[in-house]
Amino acid sequence: MKKKMAAYTIISCIICTLFTGCGAASGLVSIGSAAAEYISGSSSASVSSSEAELSSVSAGANMNPAPVITTNNWNVIDRKTQNWFFECNYDTIELEPESAGVYPNLAESLELFSEQMHESQYSAVDSVKEDPETKNYLSPDIRFFDDYNISIIRADNDVFSFVGTAGSYYGGAHPNTMRTGVSFDTKTGRRIELTDVVRSKQELMPVVKKLLLKYYPEAAFFDLDKSMADYANKEEMQPVWYLTQDGIDIVFNPYDITPYVEGPKVIPVTFAEYPDLFTGKYKASEGSFVCSLSSFDTMNIDLDRDGKQEVIKVSGEYDGTDEMFSGVSVTIGNKSYKHDVSFLSYTAKLFHTSDGRNYLYVYTKEYNDYSTILVFDLKGNDVNYTGSIEACEMSAYSQNDNSAAGSYGDFEDSKYRYETHPITNPDGFYLQRRVDSLSTYQIRQFYTIGKDGVPETKDEFGEVMGDITLTAVKDFKGRSVDITSNELKEDVNINKGDKLTIFRSNGKDTVIFKTGNKGYIALKYDSENKIDKVPAEDLFEMLYYAG
Repeated sequence: MKKKMAAYTIISCIICTLFTGCGAASGLVSIGSAAAEYISGSSSASVSSSEAELSSVSAGANMNPAPVITTNNWNVIDRKTQNWFFECNYDTIELEPESAGVYPNLAESLELFSEQMHESQYSAVDSVKEDPETKNYLSPDIRFFDDYNISIIRADNDVFSFVGTAGSYYGGAHPNTMRTGVSFDTKTGRRIELTDVVRSKQELMPVVKKLLLKYYPEAAFFDLDKSMADYANKEEMQPVWYLTQDGIDIVFNPYDITPYVEGPKVIPVTFAEYPDLFTGKYKASEGSFVCSLSSFDTMNIDLDRDGKQEVIKVSGEYDGTDEMFSGVSVTIGNKSYKHDVSFLSYTAKLFHTSDGRNYLYVYTKEYNDYSTILVFDLKGNDVNYTGSIEACEMSAYSQNDNSAAGSYGDFEDSKYRYETHPITNPDGFYLQRRVDSLSTYQIRQFYTIGKDGVPETKDEFGEVMGDITLTAVKDFKGRSVDITSNELKEDVNINKGDKLTIFRSNGKDTVIFKTGNKGYIALKYDSENKIDKVPAEDLFEMLYYAG
């Protein structure tokens, strides 16, 4: 089979493309009333209100660009065996509508980037389908893939940067992996070039060499002197890099300067340690921020903003008996903390608050959509587990890609999209959590970081994500609701055949419904899932519970 690397080729073109924009963006960011009350300092009770007018927040508030990452899954299925033969999981990125209004040039650049990612992956799929040798490789034991995953590194009023991890397998001894770095000017939307940040490659590469020897003293470098000289002097050789909170990270992919088996090499070059290297156009982050550990599970970052970076490492612990992790370890310098907990997968992010606190949020996933955020307090070189919350960043399956699933010869396509809404502003953010209140669904609520780092919400009720409508099978009573305060009022008759759409829930004892002609109605239930002593399943045609 031909080892076509369509995605690698086009991704390389994408990261070398110069995106242009003009004009600085300014304006107000709109968010829900709960968020508005928090940021404005209001002490009044915070009430969730997805249908209320979105409230404008002062432009002086720290409202970082809010991205949406869409994972586009594309399976090529062998018609005869129904086995997945080839799979694409690739990320595209855009801004939330409110952020796009504030940063229109960045929104336009991200849209162009995503269009090129779509084209790249379409080419990858076609290269497999149209290859006459494909049939020779059909086997339940072989699955080719071509992936591209995005992790947000920095998102503030000056810089929007992320790491892309491209991986593929088209046969051979092992998969191939490549990291890419993408940095935009948030206001202009222009792709930031290395020469915008550092004075020259000739000055940069000797420092990179020194740091490579410092961080990787045992590495089997091919010929480090020649490699660094080539990067410094050859225009066609550009290092992979991206802007961070503290400076830039330089990434060397497998085969760049070491054998494949040694994996990637990442070098932090900070504004504080090497001020003469930089142009001064971009500076270290100030105030609060969120940073992903990307795909390296390791982060170099200045926690106390004193100009010196600490090294944070997160690793899952296997117990060796099944596919589940049995714990997670967090290390700063030479101090580690292990927390025993069972989960299937994890990612990690650093939350740095404007008052100087640092928390590591480890997002874990379990079976049946259960998600938990583990919170670790980072003080100096000390790591302490402070608690957890059963929640996750907002996410949802969305409609199929605008290119309809099709077929080709012995193959057919299966597609889906999955959206995630990464948190970029630790001062206030939305989380979603699963509840089982007269059906199973997700609710979203606005949170701030508590004193121990664990997210806290003032909202008793969460807004339901999705659309679940129940049909009454007999007459019974509910309560009318003041939707601005969630206060329950007088009794309301619910008649057989009435349709009630779940609107809000506190996940404990009350669900608020939208109705066609009776306004908003609340139902209270007890620990036995009874409404006025009648089992809930006897009042509705069907309740939608997940396993």
